[in-house]
Amino acid sequence: MKLHPFGRLRTLAVSVLALGPLAGGADGALTITIGESGPNVVATYSGSLDLTGLTAEPNQHTTGGLGMNSFFRPELYVLSRADGGGDQTRYTGIQTSPVQLAVSSLLSTVREASAISGAGGFGIRIGNYGGGSLVPGAPTAAEEPAVYTPSGYTSGTPISVSETYEDASLSTFNFMQGVYEWSWPADKVTLNIIPEPSTASLLALVAGGVAFSRRRRP
Repeated sequence: MKLHPFGRLRTLAVSVLALGPLAGGADGALTITIGESGPNVVATYSGSLDLTGLTAEPNQHTTGGLGMNSFFRPELYVLSRADGGGDQTRYTGIQTSPVQLAVSSLLSTVREASAISGAGGFGIRIGNYGGGSLVPGAPTAAEEPAVYTPSGYTSGTPISVSETYEDASLSTFNFMQGVYEWSWPADKVTLNIIPEPSTASLLALVAGGVAFSRRRRP
């Protein structure tokens, strides 16, 4: 199958845009970036976590994935798949959450990744455990947000995970473009949802890269 030239540009642009959060991970925060890459959605998890001050609940068995799971009660998953279905630790005690969810609907959209690179098990899960509001725009986005890590994760250990969701777009998950943060005194998790760049933006990005490359030539 011949790849359309703009398909290559879209893939390149998403890769370049993802470099920002990756480079920013050195300050200790976990950055999750979700964006479209051609016919797929790619989610990257980068940085590290300082879990000081959070309450650990070990021996969790949570399936990774993206989107809303509304089968029993509404829950938002932004969670990379744990290696071999291994145990995870759930951390509660997040003090600051977004005022609205990152989705436009509570309909079930959750999907597991088609492919994963890196050691997964990291992410955030927002559940309606005690009847709290999950309606977008509500004063409290969710009653019980929680950070997940693989069992045995030590604060400060670098995180680098990439997942691909084939034949999907941001609309598949009802994701809304924006930046969403969950924080506690020691650290934070930032979720960046970026749209597929427009053709004009792609051309400008590529042109800028070519110009930069030319300037660096002796």
